[in-house]
Formats: sequence, C-alpha cells, structure tokens
Amino acid sequence: MGEYKIKNGKPVKRTKAEQLEFERLKSEYYANVEKTNPKSKRMPKIEEPFIPITLRQAAKLKHESGKSDALTWIFLICLNESYRHHRHPFTIPTDTLAKDGFSRATQKRVIARLEKAGLISVERKHKKPPVIVVI
Repeated sequence: MGEYKIKNGKPVKRTKAEQLEFERLKSEYYANVEKTNPKSKRMPKIEEPFIPITLRQAAKLKHESGKSDALTWIFLICLNESYRHHRHPFTIPTDTLAKDGFSRATQKRVIARLEKAGLISVERKHKKPPVIVVI
C-alpha cells in the first residue's frame, strides 16, 4: 500500500520521485522514533526529602500568613512531622523550633492561628506539648 497515495478520496499510484521522497521521509521518521525513549517522559525520582501540601492547604496558608514567615515555616514543619508520623497525631518538636529561632510565645501564637485557619487540629494537655493533627 506504500506505492499508492490518496487523491480526491481514491488511491492513485505514486510517481518514482514521489515514491523515493516517501521512502526517505519514512526512513527519517523511523530513525528518530527508535532514538526516543518512552521512559524519558517520566519525572525524575525525587532524591531529597520533600513536604507534600495540598492546594487547599496552600490557599489557606497564603490567605492566613500575609507577611508572617513564622506561620509558614511552622506549618511546613507540622506537615513534615505529619508525613513522618503517617498522618497520625504528633507532638510538635518545641525544642527543635526553639533552636530554629521560634520562641515559645511565637509557637503558641502560630499554632493558635493555624488552628483558627482550619489547617491543623490541636489537643492541648496541661504542662505537655500540644498534640497536633494536620487537616
């Protein structure tokens, strides 16, 4: 069927020049097809740690955070802890946050704002760190 082309809805025999051009184009096409790797379209595997965040969470965080870097960073830390604990409740690592420069007052304020925004759920225990669940 390679010797024919369709013209006005009917098969017509190709001339020698048309057939040579067709063969040349066909060989170029198949030479390029073999070079492409179907797996190359896949995203490369992520080798470093990452924090999964939903679009809903990102939108709420953007609306709530404004100019507060502390709110964003502490929420990202909460997301990371939630991921590490397989989405089970966890206690926030207050000592780690203190080492990163977040005072206990800032931590309390930010956790309250995140809870009010509906990004986390907090269970407070007297004299113990709060237990947090990322929603």
